[in-house]
Amino acid sequence: MKGYWHIAAGSGLAAAFGAGQDNYWPVAVYLLWVFYLHLRGRIGRLPTAIALVSMAFFLVYLPSPQGLPDTKDIPASPYIGEIASAITVTESRLEFLFREAEAGSLVSVTQFNRSPTDGLPSEIRYGASCVIAGNMEIPSPSSNPGQFDYANYLYSNGISYQLLINSSEAIRCEGGSGVAAALLHFRHTLLQLVTDNLGDNMAAWTSALVLGDDSLIPEETVKLFQRWSLSHVLAISGLHVGLLASFIYMFFVKLNITTKEKAEWSLLIFFPFYVLMAGGEPSVLRASMMICTLVLLRKIGWKLHTADILSIAFILLILWDRYVIYHVGFQLSFAVTFSLILSAGWFSQSESRYFQILNISVVAQLMILPLLFTYFNYFQPLSILLNSLIVPYFSLFVIPFSFLSFLLIPLPNSVVHKIDACFSWLHFHMLDLIHWVDNQASFPLVMGEWPLWLMVAYYVTLILFMMGIELGKKKEAVIYSCCLVSVILYPALQPYFSPEGKITMLDVGQAEAIIVELPYRRGVFMVDAGSHFSYSDMEASDHVFERVIKPYLYSHGIQKLDAVIVTHEDTDHSGSLDFMMDQIKMEQVITSPFYVVEEGTLSIWQRKGIDHTMAKGGDTIRIGGQTLHILAPIEDRGSVNQNSLVFYTQVGGKSWLFTGDITAEEEKEMLKRYLLLKADVLKVAHHGSNTSTSMEFAVQIAPEYALISVGRDNRYGHPAPDVIDTLSQTTVLRTDTHGAIQFRFHGKRGTFYRYLP
Repeated sequence: MKGYWHIAAGSGLAAAFGAGQDNYWPVAVYLLWVFYLHLRGRIGRLPTAIALVSMAFFLVYLPSPQGLPDTKDIPASPYIGEIASAITVTESRLEFLFREAEAGSLVSVTQFNRSPTDGLPSEIRYGASCVIAGNMEIPSPSSNPGQFDYANYLYSNGISYQLLINSSEAIRCEGGSGVAAALLHFRHTLLQLVTDNLGDNMAAWTSALVLGDDSLIPEETVKLFQRWSLSHVLAISGLHVGLLASFIYMFFVKLNITTKEKAEWSLLIFFPFYVLMAGGEPSVLRASMMICTLVLLRKIGWKLHTADILSIAFILLILWDRYVIYHVGFQLSFAVTFSLILSAGWFSQSESRYFQILNISVVAQLMILPLLFTYFNYFQPLSILLNSLIVPYFSLFVIPFSFLSFLLIPLPNSVVHKIDACFSWLHFHMLDLIHWVDNQASFPLVMGEWPLWLMVAYYVTLILFMMGIELGKKKEAVIYSCCLVSVILYPALQPYFSPEGKITMLDVGQAEAIIVELPYRRGVFMVDAGSHFSYSDMEASDHVFERVIKPYLYSHGIQKLDAVIVTHEDTDHSGSLDFMMDQIKMEQVITSPFYVVEEGTLSIWQRKGIDHTMAKGGDTIRIGGQTLHILAPIEDRGSVNQNSLVFYTQVGGKSWLFTGDITAEEEKEMLKRYLLLKADVLKVAHHGSNTSTSMEFAVQIAPEYALISVGRDNRYGHPAPDVIDTLSQTTVLRTDTHGAIQFRFHGKRGTFYRYLP
């Protein structure tokens, strides 16, 4: 197997691609490539046989992440089993994995809305045998394009169900002894020591970079690092493990504490324990397994290439957990490490240490680019330069200081606070620099998920480009670099050449948000941007924007809106607007003249270059060539709902009427004013409330389709049975049962699609 481990690992990767996409042409392509190499005499019979055998094994062994378990298979409460993970406790949530004994299923146990003062019984720990009373369910799948599918995420991690509990009193446990339980308890003790004895800032970064718990780092900082592809420095990664291994080895050897051989044995003993101590993330597992594999191979006299060692670690991790290959962190960690191994020769050609770091950053970012777009739809090109600055800073200062901070715990508080002040001063300046770059130099690429064929084309072109650079073939390198840029820009430019348009009513619960995308990307605008209330402060929540609106826009490569039409002030129609302004460029906000805009909000719009356009009945507005005829309001009706902006337009061969939250009284006024008013598609007013959509209105409008944005099991009883009866001759599409509703059109022909079956 020496020199052929990458063949077996490649088979596992191809099989995972096939299972993950539910399309097995990657398997066929990989096997054809192996046979091609064999026929050309590049590889012999043994590696060819290895490819075939390992492919057959992985096709049987790896699960498909597609699909969900059946509700009829859910066992009855109470549930008996064993805690199968560390306990995650935050101010508002308790969570852990539970191996249910009857079905043998892995279950995610969660308690939401937990009070910070709630205690956690000591018997609730890893490995404990427990009886849990709660409500076991299959999480609802995503109901919008681009939305994170939590149900499929759990299933792709081997977790079948979610068990919701009201309090920790619903859990009765006993036992839970053993090495793993003791180590996790020790980890919890260390986290408590760090929190109690170090300053807040130093404790947050030490907990994250040494013990793998980033819960103390401010959410704003976490999001900032995510936007700039710096998340890997917030989590314990191969960089951390490599630095720690070097420190341990040099500590024992250079101080003559022990011999090199015994120092290597200390690494073998230490890192399996450290994996548990650090939370068991895939990047830690990968790096620790590579170090242990390297040491063991040296002990038995085997000299393998680094790619073989990486491949062995890859295979061992999959054998340890067959679902780990679908973990984003696993994929990113191995992709980056593999690219750095292949590019080691090019890195060594540069004599400048800084340019070596810059080259490493370039290769690492290029390697994971398709994954970033697939999972996050977002990439900052300047993150390559920022990584080349931040990674050395963390490597040389923050990470070593975080490990050494444990030595500060026994010191007096006055000394610790002074050291923390020095650390905080420097660290805050570095964070300020990242914030400055974020504010002044943010030019992100936003695009949707890459199809598999495009990813294959990208990686083939990237390999050819890197080969050209390493071999000094400048002409070929320039040609392939142009091809690489073309591949990257293809999904971003594709909408501008597409004749297809879309109108999407998003499923935002008891709120409204409709996105209109015109053909050839002539214009993109929204009708309402609703949100929910945050019951903690009774203000608009960013939940809808962060989990529904932004994922949809980003997954469709939209980072600029030509307009947002806000029909009226209610939070369920306007609440996401403030959150959108910070991350989505908007040209204008369109309201009625009777929409009350606060002075502070107007100032923000002006500062961000957003025009405020007011329109009332009789006006005409054009957005990207699309004409909107404003029908109401004509005058101030004295009520927010009654002042809703109503407009009519024709698109995709159909006439559309958008009605906001008007009442039956406004409907009657419109019928008098526009005697011939009809519409093929009616956006039903006020979520289907019986205060609107009168029989007289429905008969004259005579819609073919009626769209209702409404929350599941809402407390208002929307849509009202009377309204549904009124629309009995109409095809009713509603978000609570159909999820997002999308009308795709080409010219004057279009079709409605339901996101949920």
